[in-house]
Amino acid sequence: MVRVYDRALLRSSGSNTRGPRSGGFLIASRFDWRSPAARIRAALLRYRYALRKRNLGSIEMKGSWELKGKETPEQFRLFAHAFLDSSQALTKALIESDQSRNFLLGNPALYLARHAVELYLKGAILTRDSMERPHHELEKLYEQYVALFANDNRCAWNVPFRVEVLGFEATETDSARDAFLKQFPGDQLLPYPADKTMKPWPLVSTFDASTFIDSIATIRGDFERLRPLIFSTP
Repeated sequence: MVRVYDRALLRSSGSNTRGPRSGGFLIASRFDWRSPAARIRAALLRYRYALRKRNLGSIEMKGSWELKGKETPEQFRLFAHAFLDSSQALTKALIESDQSRNFLLGNPALYLARHAVELYLKGAILTRDSMERPHHELEKLYEQYVALFANDNRCAWNVPFRVEVLGFEATETDSARDAFLKQFPGDQLLPYPADKTMKPWPLVSTFDASTFIDSIATIRGDFERLRPLIFSTP
């Protein structure tokens, strides 16, 4: 969630910025398996092994042909789940390696989850409408989604990663949001450390994997709730 408080800007994964800070990086030899990078790799390998163990009964070569015969909206939905799974794997690895507040590694986790939401919105939209000019603007995708499913309250969705404007007059809300998104495009803010002029983003940013993992669970819950209502596959 990105919040605009009049002139003060804050980007956060929903974590509490107060309280004790994490210990940060460990000082260790590059051959020390307890280094942060090695610990994250180990956590990812454990997660990968757990997934493999769970699917031992159906091990087979997989590839892009898995999408053959599937409608475009369904392909977007499957990609959305894949990106969300990746975000969850990275977030769990950060928690297991005691790096829950590692901002640099948290940014990719946030981006993967945001992209999952974008893909799911596009898939839902494509079940009822076309998309003449593909884009990455979450706010506009959300508006199109709401317009398409306005007659079905079951499809209501509090889409994350949108901009919430606070402290402005009602007549100024839209213009404030547009101005913020023009300066801080949502699809650029997470994957890049600087804007198009190569100047660092003037934002205060935090990340906490221990709270973001709950946000991922909420997103997954919405994906599963909306699936039978929007997509044709059971």
